Formats: sequence, structure tokens, C-alpha cells
Amino acid sequence: MKTKYLAAVSALLLAGCMPQMLPQHYQISMREVRAENYGEYPKDYQQRIRQYLDNTLLDAGSARVRFTTPPRKVLQLWRTQAGLQSKAYYAACVEVNAKNAYGGYTGWQTHRYRFHKGGLMEDEKNLSVYDPDFGGTDFAACTSRDEIFIDTESVGNVQVNIVP
Repeated sequence: MKTKYLAAVSALLLAGCMPQMLPQHYQISMREVRAENYGEYPKDYQQRIRQYLDNTLLDAGSARVRFTTPPRKVLQLWRTQAGLQSKAYYAACVEVNAKNAYGGYTGWQTHRYRFHKGGLMEDEKNLSVYDPDFGGTDFAACTSRDEIFIDTESVGNVQVNIVP
């Protein structure tokens, strides 16, 4: 009797130590995607990006800047132990050709700038590497024609279905 009881308690204790199995399939509706709070549309995005470049480039006055996409809604999804998480923001894609310390142009590089709720802007750094195995989604966000770009790059090998 004691042996069966000990075996049952041990099994329960071991089960508590086992990692929780997370779902391999999630479903999100476009109604939920549209209802996310993306913040206020950044009307002054060109001015804010140019100001950022003025403060960060070595020779900002000679930089060539092409605004390739106006700010568009992006919903970034990622998976945690708690389940599927999301972050909603506006993103604008810009191509920049700036001079390096030797005075030569570095070539066109694509940057994506995020505009979060509350007006915070951040540079997602150089996304010119369009390798599908390394950040290909970021380039897709710059060229997608979708109403809202849904970034599922960070969910790993989990299937996410978007339904109406």
C-alpha cells in the first residue's frame, strides 16, 4: 500500500516538474487584429526620422533618404510560456545612403522605424539583409500590401491561423 502511495505521489511530483506543453496551433481573428491599440498615426514621421538621422549619422547633411512606405500598422506576435503575446505599433520603412568616416557612401540600407503608443520612436537598425532565414519578415513588412502586417517571425515553429 505504501509503495503504491509513494509511486502515485512521486508521479505527481514529477509531472509538476515537467515543462508545460504549449499549444502548437493558435488562431487569431482579423477582428482582434483591427481592435488592437496601435496608438496615434505619426503624421510627422518624416520630420522625426530626419531628426533622428541628423542626431546619429556622421555627415547627416549629405545623407540621401528615400521614404519607401508611410507608417502602417504592424502587429508583432511572439510565444511565451503564458501563450501568444502581441505588440501593436506603426512602422515606416526608409532607405538611407549615408557617408562613412572615410567620406564614401555606404550604399542604400533599409531601416524600419517603429512608432509606439505614446509617440516613442525606435530604429530597428539595418534590415538590408534579406536572407529568409534571418529576418526576412522585416523586409516583407516593407513591401506587403496587407491592411495590417502581421509579424509571426518570433512564434517559432508554431502555426498561427488568421481568420476573418
